[in-house]
Amino acid sequence: MTDQGRPPSGGGTSKGLMYALVGLVVVLVVVAGIGWGLYATKKTSTVPQANTAALTIGDFGVSHPDAGAWAWMYNNTSVFKQYDSNPNVNFEDFPGGSGAVLSAMESGKVQLGMIAGDAAVSAIAKGVNITIVAVYRITPIGDYVLVNPNNTKLNNFSDMGKLANTTGLSFANSAPGSLDYLLDLLLAGQYHWDTSKITHDYVGSFEAQDAAVRDNATNATTGAYFDAWELVKNHQLKVVGDINESWPGFVLVALNSYIKAHPNTLSAALQAIFKVNVLFQQNYTKEYNFIKSYYNMGPNETKFYLSIMKWSTNGTIYLTSLHEEVNAMESAGVLNATEAAHLSFSSLYTSEFYPAINDPFPPT
Repeated sequence: MTDQGRPPSGGGTSKGLMYALVGLVVVLVVVAGIGWGLYATKKTSTVPQANTAALTIGDFGVSHPDAGAWAWMYNNTSVFKQYDSNPNVNFEDFPGGSGAVLSAMESGKVQLGMIAGDAAVSAIAKGVNITIVAVYRITPIGDYVLVNPNNTKLNNFSDMGKLANTTGLSFANSAPGSLDYLLDLLLAGQYHWDTSKITHDYVGSFEAQDAAVRDNATNATTGAYFDAWELVKNHQLKVVGDINESWPGFVLVALNSYIKAHPNTLSAALQAIFKVNVLFQQNYTKEYNFIKSYYNMGPNETKFYLSIMKWSTNGTIYLTSLHEEVNAMESAGVLNATEAAHLSFSSLYTSEFYPAINDPFPPT
């Protein structure tokens, strides 16, 4: 079956009497046949269509606690059969973060990616042929800025600025274009650091970023709260500041060419992803046990995690917060003048699959 559509989520009186009875039987048979045909058709229409197009979905690394529900999906991929009777879907995990996912999308290896919202905006502004098709995680980004606890010269953003504006400041990053890299730029723009004296050491994963700081191979790194929770608690890393955004943390982006060529395959996969989010969040005990076990968290940490982490169940794109995100990235210089001038806001997203609304964020 080709990728052409998907169904939505019945004389003689005795001789005359005989003819009449025969006619009645025929009518009844015909009516019964029509009724059965309608019933059979209706019943068949509820079976998901088989989409023949292959789809590879990439994520920024499920070892990140930021992934949460996505990690649970890896053990519940049977949900995809509710929306596609023969799903040809593959999953790729990229510890290098959003930047690594984007590289795979540019090469055509991945057609649908789950990445940081900032990374999506930056990539589209640079001309990468992707579009935001849905919001994945509603909870905004919250990251630590981390240094080695033995580094007594770096205790706050002011100390980091002095270093950045004199001898230079180095950050450990997972990959070019990843969230941690973009957060470095946001900090530099906000605090007016000399970006020409900031270096980025690409080490491949958030675990390697933390190790580089612990080993004094680099000055600092940014890391999500729950990535570094244990290391901070055990005094292996020191927090010198926080980065808190106010727009959705993670989005789903698709290749423009794939949206055009295989919208039904993409729609089926998106429906399955959000169904997983519904199933994951409808039972607190299930959520708690999975997060605690998968990420080796303590009870209090797990409770705190679940009190703030919310994954979208309907994919809604919030345009007001997207505007805020773009403006913040422009004012901090994360988007350079050329990128900002040529970026069309409408090119960032599509409402083909899920609504794009101007309602306040976060949703109530």
